[in-house]
Amino acid sequence: LASYAERTAVLEQRVEELRAAQAEAQTQKQRADARDTLVEDIGRRLATEAARAAVVEELDRRRREDERRRAREAEEVERQAKAMADEMRKLVEDRKRLAERDVALPAAIQQGLPAPKADTAKGKKRAEKGAVSAQQQKEREKNARDERDRAAREERERQAR
Repeated sequence: LASYAERTAVLEQRVEELRAAQAEAQTQKQRADARDTLVEDIGRRLATEAARAAVVEELDRRRREDERRRAREAEEVERQAKAMADEMRKLVEDRKRLAERDVALPAAIQQGLPAPKADTAKGKKRAEKGAVSAQQQKEREKNARDERDRAAREERERQAR
């Protein structure tokens, strides 16, 4: 009987040890599950952050490309505007030169001079001289018309009296 009691006590102690070991194993399992869950959560968060970082990097890359493209386009527009301004300046100079020649040409023809070449210094001087002569000729013609008109008006007034 004593031996039975000792065995029972040993078995009960062994059962208690097994229960304690089982409780410890359960606790270890719960800790491992919690750790695994935490690791998975951290992994998901890292993956999410990595995805966000990739999206942000892609957006930054596209923004930089857009800025470079806009800068190239702005430079192209500026270059075209400068070219247009140069072309307009040349056209204005050509128009001015042609206008000077158009003014000087009739005067030169009337005076029997060769047609002025406004592209040379001598031609420019002739064109200026011709322009002055043409202007003087126009004034003489206008004065003559005015004198004829005045004389005609006086004659009509005299006849009306």
